[in-house]
Amino acid sequence: DVVNFYHPYLFRLHIHVSSHCNLNCKGCLTCSPLVKEEEFADVEVLERDLACLARKLSIFSIGLIGGEPLLHPEIERLIFLVKKFYPKTRLTLSTNGILLPEMSKSFWDTMKKNRVTILLQCYPPFKHRLNEYLQIARTRGVRIIHIPHSWSLYRVNFNANASDCGKNYAACRNSNLCHQLWRSSLYICSWFCLEHYNRYFLQNHEVIKGYDIYKYSGRELQKFMNRPDPCCRYCAWKENRVETKWDYSRRQKWEWCVNEKIPEE
Repeated sequence: DVVNFYHPYLFRLHIHVSSHCNLNCKGCLTCSPLVKEEEFADVEVLERDLACLARKLSIFSIGLIGGEPLLHPEIERLIFLVKKFYPKTRLTLSTNGILLPEMSKSFWDTMKKNRVTILLQCYPPFKHRLNEYLQIARTRGVRIIHIPHSWSLYRVNFNANASDCGKNYAACRNSNLCHQLWRSSLYICSWFCLEHYNRYFLQNHEVIKGYDIYKYSGRELQKFMNRPDPCCRYCAWKENRVETKWDYSRRQKWEWCVNEKIPEE
């Protein structure tokens, strides 16, 4: 009863709440260490965007992500907006947990009332606080799921051939699970954040195309989100992935680009 599969739909949509972060992870997938100034989702813009999407697309699951979404000064309002237009859609909030102990009673009441699930990724500098984060949410009646992970660098190859595009898309583990909404456009995955890489390093690499949600029908948007983008040629995630230890970002190209040599540690 959540999604009408005869109506244009997306299985999962991530809404970027904040481009920047309060942690500085090496090789961050959303390039947050390279964001020079605070970037928040505009509440009024997002309200219009959700109203538009709700007329065009059913969505099974929506995730509020960053950066770090808890940095947004109006995070509670954003939660209410999602539930206003998608009342039956599952809603999650992804966080590194650092700010959880500082969140207000009003925040926790909003999370509980709207049945928001916290997806917690607790990184090594704060591993000793994992149980504290879990207990804080549970005592407030909010569902929290800890997502353990091994640290990897998922780097892109800017010299890849266009012929690799379809192959990489077919092999992508996140295909159809990583759709993104940012500033009135839909993107097939988070690598549209390579725009931060371009700005920081003064590069001009092609980035993933965004589709204006006001310009296209729901059926067209669904079609666009279920086909490869030319930039998929960059992203042979199996071949380009590097297993490594978590560390703070040095804000160097090699953290995101396979064409740059990793310095010896």
